[in-house]
Amino acid sequence: MKHFFLLLLFLLESLALIAQSSLTIDQMMEGERFVGYSPENVFWAEDGRKLYFTWNPSLEPEPSLYSLTIQNGKALGAPEKVSLEAQKSLVAAGGAYSQDRSKKLFTRNGDIFLYQGGQVRQISNTIEAETNPSFTADEKHLVFTKGGNLFLMSLTDGSWQQLSDFRPGEEKPEAKPTAQQQWLENQQMALISVLKTRKESAEAREKENEALEPPRPKTYYQGKKQLSNLILSPRQDFITFRLTQEAPDAATLVPNYVTESGYTDEGRARPKVGSPLSTYEFGIYDLKRDTIFLVDFKQLPGMYDLPAYYQDYQRVPKDSIARPVVAHGPFWSKNGAHAVLVVRSQDSKDRWIVRLNPATGQLTLLDRQRDEAWIGGPGIGGTWFAAGNVGWLPDQEHFSSV
Repeated sequence: MKHFFLLLLFLLESLALIAQSSLTIDQMMEGERFVGYSPENVFWAEDGRKLYFTWNPSLEPEPSLYSLTIQNGKALGAPEKVSLEAQKSLVAAGGAYSQDRSKKLFTRNGDIFLYQGGQVRQISNTIEAETNPSFTADEKHLVFTKGGNLFLMSLTDGSWQQLSDFRPGEEKPEAKPTAQQQWLENQQMALISVLKTRKESAEAREKENEALEPPRPKTYYQGKKQLSNLILSPRQDFITFRLTQEAPDAATLVPNYVTESGYTDEGRARPKVGSPLSTYEFGIYDLKRDTIFLVDFKQLPGMYDLPAYYQDYQRVPKDSIARPVVAHGPFWSKNGAHAVLVVRSQDSKDRWIVRLNPATGQLTLLDRQRDEAWIGGPGIGGTWFAAGNVGWLPDQEHFSSV
């Protein structure tokens, strides 16, 4: 018992000393400025000789880019800050590689660059940004997105063409004259021959100009929906895309009283649980047939299955309604012979892996996973907006989901 009280007294004295040297509120509020910043956004140089990362050892207002030289698996010297001038010629961390990884496409400030043989070549220099550059299957062209449309550029001669013509809004209907206006026009044509001659001449010129026009991509009006995820098939015969109908604005407003202006601002947080979600559609543009259509996911097995808890609360709806889903992909085999989609329900109860026939939109089930609690876990992802770890095996005939 005596030893116990001595031990207890020792612990109390130790806690008193710790309390005297404990952190202050001000120190805790400083966060990393007090404990120090860790290196972040680590990436390798393309030749593997340097390691780049953002760091802020000097407690500056913003972190800077640093580099560390690596030789034989060991660091040489201390990290060095990379100058702004040197950063202009760096190869970005992200991008798309050629199959043998000897070339890489990446973007910087909305322009496309090509890294090859240790040299960086600027491909574009425009005001409007180019995004998502990648190599075609033959690696003789690059495909990229610009202004909401897909473009194809030759890496040999630099020529390029527009592959799609997606436009926001609705197509304006052709103005039709009223009955009175049409009668008046017909009378004018009948009474004044020169007007008839002029009209016939204009119609002939218009017909000739239409015959001389080169083939153009089909125009598709997307209305108020947002267009994204434009993907060109390896054989360059299909373009797939996603349309998003944004949910009604139901964000939670959070007042912010600490502002530079001295007035209260309103921040925006995520909507309340149960608020309407955005809905998604998956479309295919058949370039050879010049047709565009949306894939019907009601053909998937289990699209009308409801969560089991509906039975517990007697909430089974009277009418059967197909659950909203999000399609990821397609994941094309390198030869363009096969395309696979990963489809996830927005209630996070189902995940389908299906083979897509891009010519018809038909889906063939390869695998269905259902969990009455939540579809998720390693290799799958925790939300319905994640495809998971999927890809083609080297034979390009087998698809894996790990």
